[in-house]
Amino acid sequence: MTEHKEALRIFLNKDDKPNGGVTSSQHERYIILMNGSLQEKNEASVLKIKELELRIEELENEGDRSDTNRNYIKGLLKNFHEMHKWNENIINTETEILEDTRLFINVYKNRANWHLRILHACFIVLIGLVWEYYSSFEFTATMSVFMVIASFQTSMLRNLNIPDFLEKEKKIKKLTDEKKKVTKAQDYIYEFIDSQ
Repeated sequence: MTEHKEALRIFLNKDDKPNGGVTSSQHERYIILMNGSLQEKNEASVLKIKELELRIEELENEGDRSDTNRNYIKGLLKNFHEMHKWNENIINTETEILEDTRLFINVYKNRANWHLRILHACFIVLIGLVWEYYSSFEFTATMSVFMVIASFQTSMLRNLNIPDFLEKEKKIKKLTDEKKKVTKAQDYIYEFIDSQ
């Protein structure tokens, strides 16, 4: 066996590196050229790895932003859903107030009718007494006063009405039905956001 002395040289700059001059053997030149090309490939690979790492960081940040945006959208949707519930409660309360007002006025009108009938009965008794014990002039004056009072009371009772808004109530019912459809569609929105 023959001993070969092998030496390893490391060059830090391309300028220091020999190009495989005339004194080098063919194998040495091949190794030097291959080493140079491997170093270039290695540098290119390192640059590519750095670019890919930066891209991975960007994608992770973008994914985090996307998750944050999705959570914000879900939060907004929940807030809108809560506001929708509150609006429904307000509308239902206002509807109950309107119905209670109608009921109260109807009860008031029934009581007023009863009081008006009692007033008519009292007027008839008083007119009978005036007819019996007083002259026709006093009877006529008393009768006209009673007629004015009775007609005023009847007119006031008849004019006490709450208007019916049939067209507007139909429109409200239609809008309520559309709102129910939109509310049902919100479930699909939640599923869509969760799937993203």
